[in-house]
Amino acid sequence: MKTAGRLVTRRASKLGFGYRLVIPIAAYVSARGTQIEGNGIAPDIPIPWSFEEAQLGVDRQLEARSMLCAQSNGFAFI
Repeated sequence: MKTAGRLVTRRASKLGFGYRLVIPIAAYVSARGTQIEGNGIAPDIPIPWSFEEAQLGVDRQLEARSMLCAQSNGFAFI
């Protein structure tokens, strides 16, 4: 599953009467020049995620990262 692809940096200003003006000020692109906003990024190592486990405090992504670091003596470059 890809990331949400929500990476445009925004600046907000209060206009009054409960209104705000939000202006995009920067966008992120991949090394190949592809805009990430709205596209997301597929992970190198997909890790299953479930809402139920997240509610219980289970973090499979963190567990996988910890195992990868342990296997490579603390240095894991993905």
